[in-house]
Amino acid sequence: MNRKVKITVISCFIFVAVSCITVVANKKIVSAEKNDIDLAKKVITDFNPNSKNNIKKIREKVQNNKKIYEMEDNIYFYDINPDGEIKTITKKPNMKTINTKISKIEAQQKSLDIFHKLTKKNESNYTVDTNEKTLDNNSIYTIRYIEKNEKNQLTGNFIIIDLFPDGELQNAVIKNEDTSALNEATKVSEDQAKEIIADYVKNHKVLSKFANTNNITGYEVTQTLFRGVNCWMVKVNINDPEFLNSPLNYYIDANTGKMIMNTEPQKPGFDPNPDIIKFLEDHK
Repeated sequence: MNRKVKITVISCFIFVAVSCITVVANKKIVSAEKNDIDLAKKVITDFNPNSKNNIKKIREKVQNNKKIYEMEDNIYFYDINPDGEIKTITKKPNMKTINTKISKIEAQQKSLDIFHKLTKKNESNYTVDTNEKTLDNNSIYTIRYIEKNEKNQLTGNFIIIDLFPDGELQNAVIKNEDTSALNEATKVSEDQAKEIIADYVKNHKVLSKFANTNNITGYEVTQTLFRGVNCWMVKVNINDPEFLNSPLNYYIDANTGKMIMNTEPQKPGFDPNPDIIKFLEDHK
């Protein structure tokens, strides 16, 4: 066999081998996705037993650098990750007329039934807050379950449930992330975080007028997680009509001391923070 023929034979062998590897790899990918979809369908059926023959995958997308499957059944749209965790549920639009309204206590009980379908965690690990708001001339009950750990630290995890006036689920958002970062030692103390925000207030275009007055009734500091980062949440309590419905919460990285998020109102004098912009870009 001459040299040219040998090269041709070797090239063909390599091509066949690479092709076989590619086929096997593609089969594994397809198989893995099928397993993900089968798991998602089971999770949806567990949540809505009437949906078994009506479940479809709409598309695959990426949120916060993580794969999400957008699914639907006969009643809801779902976002579900490959681990079978529901991230959001949204009621499909319809023209239904709401003629009945349940009480706030009944709404809390309805939300608790939904809560237990969405997580195996005990509700005693959560603080519960119920509010009523108006949407399209209808009252919507919003029930927030905010998780705290055994040290009373906010884990950053939550379940928020919106109910129509008659108690039907309108929307649910679930966050259940790893909270191990809360066990790490911090370089910035609770008192230092409070000082950082007190200095921030003193030098702020709008807030400085309250700095040395009795209008600021206190700084509440809670350790929590924001996008997986251990931080201190500093709530500034200002006794002024301008801020009654605009809570001022500031998130300070517990290792760098930089502000990574805030809940300032979007109005003149409250400028975008470069540290926050950079953090959000780096932690999509």
